Amino acid sequence: MVFSVWQLLLNGMNGLRARLNKSAARVAGIYLLAAVVWIVLTDLGALQVVLDPIALTSLQTAKGLMFVTVSAGLLYVLIAREHRRLSNTNEELELALRHASVLHRLLRHNLRNSCDVVLNNVELLRANKTDETAAYDRIERQAEALSAIAEKSRHLRDLVLAEEPSVCNLDLGVVVSDQVATVRDEFQAVDISVDILSHSEALAHPRIGIGIEELLRNAIIHGNPAETSVAVSVFETDDTVTVQVEDAGPGLPPMERAVLKGSTEEPLEHSRGIGLWLVQFLVARSNGSVSTSDREPTGSTIRLQFQRAE
Repeated sequence: MVFSVWQLLLNGMNGLRARLNKSAARVAGIYLLAAVVWIVLTDLGALQVVLDPIALTSLQTAKGLMFVTVSAGLLYVLIAREHRRLSNTNEELELALRHASVLHRLLRHNLRNSCDVVLNNVELLRANKTDETAAYDRIERQAEALSAIAEKSRHLRDLVLAEEPSVCNLDLGVVVSDQVATVRDEFQAVDISVDILSHSEALAHPRIGIGIEELLRNAIIHGNPAETSVAVSVFETDDTVTVQVEDAGPGLPPMERAVLKGSTEEPLEHSRGIGLWLVQFLVARSNGSVSTSDREPTGSTIRLQFQRAE
């Protein structure tokens, strides 16, 4: 899993090189096509219209000057367009590198902790110093945690390497309803209240549903065991569509808030927030924002805000 993070970095740099090569070939190809068409058509036209050799020479000179002027303008437009395209690509790569670097630290920390727990329980079992059922339960929980980490790192890898557009028009009401149905099937004892505005069209990443599902799972798993309830709502303002997830748990730790804000400070390696980092990545790719607040008397509220589709 840690290796796959660095593979992300390598693939990102290779992708940028490939796009640079494609950009140069694209500009050269368009310029070559325009030059051939211009020369052939204007030469044929000149031969049909002008018969005097001296006048034809003057016309060819004027045509050459016009070609240089037009081709300079064409090259400027092509290069400017490719520059914008490459700037966007560079921004995406920088975002991917930043996320991959943090994910590497999170993976390394969580893998080390899970392995330590497993090894300690194996030693206790061998020495007959612990209850077997309890030890096996702890080992099983760590195995499930490792499996979840692998799945989330795979999601991030797919997101970084995907060729799909960063944003598209999505009905977030439909997306949230689908994710609520998925989570309800797994956590049937949990009360999930829903308040969704129909036809909530927004600009978001095509896979934003993965992030919304992660927020729901996080609210349930880390919520208050005595009051396992989650409230989900989707509402609009003039310019934005907001997805809000509320729980009655102990509150979101400062480290997890830092993850959602996209912080890259070293202490993040002590976060459990690989899933929350995935949420932050998807929202950032959607050109959206994340905010958090405390609920009274207890609990957390997380809001994902997206630009409303026109």
